[in-house]
Amino acid sequence: MTPSIRLFTVFAVASLPFVSVVAAQQHPAMPAGMTHEEHMAQMKKEAEVKHHGNLAMGFDEDKTTHHFSLTADGGSIAVDANDPADHASRDQIRTHLKEIAVAFGQGDLQKPLLTHGEVAPGVAVMQRLKNEVAYTFAETARGGIVLISTSNPEARAALHQFLTYQIKEHATGDSLAVQGGPAHGPDQRASQSGTPGAATPQADHFDHRFDNADEWAKSFDDPTRDEWQMPARVIEALQIRPGQRVADLGAGTGYFTVRLGKSPAAPKVFAVDIEPSMVEYVKHRAMHDGLTNVAAVLGGADRSNLPEPVDLVLVVDTYHHIPNRAAYFTALKAHLTPGARLAIIDFRKGAPSGPPEEFRLTPDQISAELGQAGFSLQASHDFLPRQNFLVYGVK
Repeated sequence: MTPSIRLFTVFAVASLPFVSVVAAQQHPAMPAGMTHEEHMAQMKKEAEVKHHGNLAMGFDEDKTTHHFSLTADGGSIAVDANDPADHASRDQIRTHLKEIAVAFGQGDLQKPLLTHGEVAPGVAVMQRLKNEVAYTFAETARGGIVLISTSNPEARAALHQFLTYQIKEHATGDSLAVQGGPAHGPDQRASQSGTPGAATPQADHFDHRFDNADEWAKSFDDPTRDEWQMPARVIEALQIRPGQRVADLGAGTGYFTVRLGKSPAAPKVFAVDIEPSMVEYVKHRAMHDGLTNVAAVLGGADRSNLPEPVDLVLVVDTYHHIPNRAAYFTALKAHLTPGARLAIIDFRKGAPSGPPEEFRLTPDQISAELGQAGFSLQASHDFLPRQNFLVYGVK
């Protein structure tokens, strides 16, 4: 058996002595309306799945918790170690989910999705439309998560069928309702995070590629964005002075970069992005607009690569995408001038667009993370209808 078929593979039936022992050790109350024979059959089935799941996945299901969720553009598969100190299970989970993300993305779904002797609903469509679905692995504090997204309605319906089946078969207790908004829609480009709820694990950031600048420009620079992004008012609120230097962190196609460059203060603007295609796009855009005060910078996942200190860092719809944020922003302080500010703009919970709810951070959560990095809140603005707007300084 290859590692890529571990998650949902069903092995041969466990020996009866094993099942009998497990049933004797874990004998829950019989559900109402179920006969004794049906209850015993259910317990036998659950014991078999658990036993073979431990062998297939490489970690102990009794030491871990699985969760499946349905979202507006797909869903997720997450596993966490129950004990925060159980690093062995955490690492085993991460290895397994990385393999699953790769296998599913290649359409390797036939064997892993044979559950209880049958192919799970939705699998055939998921295989046929494998190129229409993105599977992205990200680490969580206690394990990992596979984020699944698609813009294809048929593929999305199949994913929801598959995830619904998993929730029922594995008895996770997760909601069967579609949660939140798209995991990465046209209204956002940024980093993600949030604090996991009691029953919903989540990644500390959203690891998603934006490697086709021409395609993303259609949504990032859609004129209708101005209605809720209010770029002119944002720039006015930042009170940038002539001669200052500004970093547009997670600049994308330059929505804010070009506006900053054309603003009355005409600051020097560094458009920082980790996608080479975005950096090239901004270079050509600045050249086309004659913005000699704009420079594009290829950043890294763990560093900005700013060539000189700046007076202001603007992070729009990107904060929730940055991994290890406390470490990232701690390192960023070395690229700030005395008295420099850090402005974070990111989607509010409950807003009509943006990432799923579990990847949206409250102002208190953002301030707590940045507090670890040595920043303190200086000001907040509430005029943006969809986003928090918070301004920090170095402590």
